Amino acid sequence: MGRPFIVVGDKTSHGGTVISGDQTFLVHGKAVARVGDLTTCPKCKGTFPITSGAGDMKSMGQAPARDGDRTACGATLMASQGVATHSEGQTAGQTAPAEDAVTAQSLRDPTLVASCRRRGGGRGGG
Repeated sequence: MGRPFIVVGDKTSHGGTVISGDQTFLVHGKAVARVGDLTTCPKCKGTFPITSGAGDMKSMGQAPARDGDRTACGATLMASQGVATHSEGQTAGQTAPAEDAVTAQSLRDPTLVASCRRRGGGRGGG
């Protein structure tokens, strides 16, 4: 099962609250928080950004935060809802393995595509 998205108003393990999110991505009428959105922290006495999120998904250019993701002060985010979730693929900040990058690049290589078509590969037999 996926990890629930964090929304404005959700709490942190330090007793803080998520105070900003993407108003274009709503769950139960509440904005979904993303990397860079802010939380309050009574324990650390300040306002701190969310630092981790879903690396394989973007909301207005930022990774949405999920239950268990962290803030800059080290607090853990705790989701108040469990309906809208994200299935783990990759977390923000991780890098894709080099072999994945090579495969993705080779798929965009027109020489490789033309060669495949000459051999009769791909759709339509070529």
